[in-house]
Amino acid sequence: MTPLRPTRLLSLGSMLVDIRIEVPHLPPRGGDVIGSAAATSAAGGFNILAAASRNGMLCAFAGRHGTGPNGSRIRDALAREGIVTLETPSPEGDSGFCLVMVEPGGERTFVTSPGVEARLGARDFARLAFSPSDAVFVSGYDLCYNELGLEIATLAAHRDIILVVDPGPMVAEIPANILDAVLPHTRILTLNRREAAVLAGAAETDRQGQALLARLRRDALVVLRDAAEGCFLFGGELSKQPVHVPVAAVRALDTTGAGDAHTGVLVAALASGLDPISAAERANGAAAISVTRRGPATAPTREELDVFLMNRPQSKPPTMKEPATINEREEAMTTHISRKTFNALLGATLGAAFGSTPWRRAAAAGEITVLNWKGYGTDEAFALKAFAEATGITVKHDYFNAEAEMLTKLRTNPGAYDVVLINSARIQQAQADGLIDAIDLGAVPNAKDLAGPLKNHPNLEIGGKPYGVAWVWGMNSLGVRHDKAADVQSWAVFSDPKYKGRLALFDDSTTEVGIGALLTGQDINNPKDLKSITAALKAMKPNVKLIWSSEDEWNKAFAADAFDISVYWSGAAARSVKVHKLPVDFIIPKEGAIGWLDTLTVASSSKDKPAALQFINYMIDPKFYVTWATQAGAPASANAAAMAALPADDLNRQIHKSEYLSKLQFMSALPDDRRQAFNDVWEEVKAFFAS
Repeated sequence: MTPLRPTRLLSLGSMLVDIRIEVPHLPPRGGDVIGSAAATSAAGGFNILAAASRNGMLCAFAGRHGTGPNGSRIRDALAREGIVTLETPSPEGDSGFCLVMVEPGGERTFVTSPGVEARLGARDFARLAFSPSDAVFVSGYDLCYNELGLEIATLAAHRDIILVVDPGPMVAEIPANILDAVLPHTRILTLNRREAAVLAGAAETDRQGQALLARLRRDALVVLRDAAEGCFLFGGELSKQPVHVPVAAVRALDTTGAGDAHTGVLVAALASGLDPISAAERANGAAAISVTRRGPATAPTREELDVFLMNRPQSKPPTMKEPATINEREEAMTTHISRKTFNALLGATLGAAFGSTPWRRAAAAGEITVLNWKGYGTDEAFALKAFAEATGITVKHDYFNAEAEMLTKLRTNPGAYDVVLINSARIQQAQADGLIDAIDLGAVPNAKDLAGPLKNHPNLEIGGKPYGVAWVWGMNSLGVRHDKAADVQSWAVFSDPKYKGRLALFDDSTTEVGIGALLTGQDINNPKDLKSITAALKAMKPNVKLIWSSEDEWNKAFAADAFDISVYWSGAAARSVKVHKLPVDFIIPKEGAIGWLDTLTVASSSKDKPAALQFINYMIDPKFYVTWATQAGAPASANAAAMAALPADDLNRQIHKSEYLSKLQFMSALPDDRRQAFNDVWEEVKAFFAS
């Protein structure tokens, strides 16, 4: 039996665009329903390739893609993931799309409109070179299209490849003659409970496995994905009895793309040399992370998955366990419940199913855990010592490297955290997911001195209740060389011919689109005219010398006299002067600047919320802040009393003047489609700069 060790993953077809919309319930026949949180993204076969690519596998798209906007979106998405596109755009039309309606609890309903991807033919296959170690992915959508399905059946019969088949929701629509031709050549068959019941004609796990294996090649592996139960494996290098591989408990938010994440990571794990059970454990973890995120292509990176698996609960080892029948499961799932109730029940159910609870610390009395960026104030040694001595409460830390990782850790580790650093732009998302609690500011005495515009900022309040305590704030504005550009007063300086070749921009789409919005008199969070913003940014091309991505890179380039004007962070500007002795002036232009506000929140699953509030109160105390700011360097405190306690000549106090607050537009939550639109603008502008 040849081991499953693919070296490349190819997708043959059905890469289309998802139009995803959240609905309170499906509309009745002939009726309508008001949706929300609409987003558009590449999907279908893209999800599996993205999952595998993020986990270290070489991937290529070998299917058709169109010449219209859908095709362009697909190609751009592939390029961002580092996935090779083997075919040129088809002149016959655009790629298709799929309407995805997501109900509370994450259940999905689909309507698909095919495009050129459905018409991949023999001539297209003839141009492709396959090797025996190529894993070739085929979906049920591919098999449903008559022309494409027949060609795939012929390919499977005559090419030595590792054929990976996922029949998907279209399982009952695949023509019998095509299934009968493809399945005998399938090496990996991956499918969910409902699909297995349709294909096998049985509800029990062992009967499903036996019936499916009988239709496949002798060395085939069957992966039966079973949602909260994890997955079951049959055949391959294993016995024909079902091997149960459990999964960790998570808060389910959106199941779109979870199966794709599972399949892509499974193939990548096999490619790395793991055995099927170990590969399935990684695939389960990827699917668990995926359901905590909105959208289709939500598979984690290899690094994110490693962290998740390190912190997962100690599940039971793989067993021959027999779960409930599909009929019992469907009956149990007929009741409609709210998302928050579903999340609570899911966590309890998973804990019972695996004989363990979600990962959480074994907390000692008087101990809390903070989730934050590493080295960002809350973990200062002097502060932890002083707080413990004053309260008897020990503070431990866990860290994240991106805001998306922070949200994932909250969703996948209920009970693990007490205090969480959340940027104000993410508060509404965290609250909607049930991750944080409303805060009684009366229990935070130092909150009385918070600056009004920050304490009561709209980002923090939902339904009249605050869900975060304003902690520190800052600005993205003009950082200029003192002797070359100290008199500038407008963002228009970025396209002033006087500064040809002397401009540095920050490689961040939200910041750069925000600058374009300020230049064109628009809302930085919801600009209505992206074309004018694109034009304003492109006008900067003659001046651009550097696009930077870190404070260290900025300081080194500025010290080397590489540029004179730039967008820069207020706190970083203070450090550049204080620590690096650089001649930097920080200026708020007449159009205003971009503001950001970081908050401290209480996790909804915290086991000691009073202690969490005590720590938050200490973090906004003037004594703590002055020590932090003067000894280590800090952003501006949201506590006006803390800022007033700084020495009169302190750079933070000079740069972060309270009167600037009225000139700032603060970053707010961005829906997925708007964030994608900002990314598209910035990628187009950078390509223009490089041309």
